[in-house]
Amino acid sequence: MNVDLTESKKAYEFTSKSVDDALYAVGANDVMEVESQLEFVKNRGLLPTHKFLDLGCGCLRGSAKIVQYLDEGNFYGADISEGLLDIIPKRLAMLNITRSPITKVINDYDFLNLFDTKFHFILSVSVLTHMLPEMVPPFFAGVAKVLRGDGVFYFTLYPTNENLHYGNIDLSFFNKDWLIAEGLKAGLKIEDIPGDYPNKFKNYIQRVNVPEMGQWVMKGTLS
Repeated sequence: MNVDLTESKKAYEFTSKSVDDALYAVGANDVMEVESQLEFVKNRGLLPTHKFLDLGCGCLRGSAKIVQYLDEGNFYGADISEGLLDIIPKRLAMLNITRSPITKVINDYDFLNLFDTKFHFILSVSVLTHMLPEMVPPFFAGVAKVLRGDGVFYFTLYPTNENLHYGNIDLSFFNKDWLIAEGLKAGLKIEDIPGDYPNKFKNYIQRVNVPEMGQWVMKGTLS
């Protein structure tokens, strides 16, 4: 699962001098960031007793309230940016959250080696939107290895009707059928979530299948 994450890491380098900027640099909308991810996962069956992984968690701009919802020790987060992970305590303090997440720096996509556990629920928001096509197969393979047999993986994307992909590391669009095919190769059954709504957050695409998320959402389970 070797993958070159050098350019991705450079894009999200933050120092202590830019903490305040970083708190607002990864994400799009305060309402979506504070409330929507918790609403989304609860509506899809996440329980406080479940083990949850935010894969691409940043400084928890979107998932901070999930930390407080889960039993202590059940929230795990991973990100390519050590600087963003360092900001997490400040983010939690802003929201008066007292529980502590377990966080790790991503240097490759061997997530089983990183955490040595498996998860009921994995969420990746705005991760594929910053990937190149060659990153997707090892990413899916890494997810499959840490997903429980009864677990579920949700991820967001910007869809395109192009053959495979267009864009770059700053903003990537992927063909959904291609993602489904690559998921199967990695041991994941990936499918669309039914729904068709105007995108109230107006982020790059006009319509979404999950209104509270602001991007298109797909679901994966072990195949």
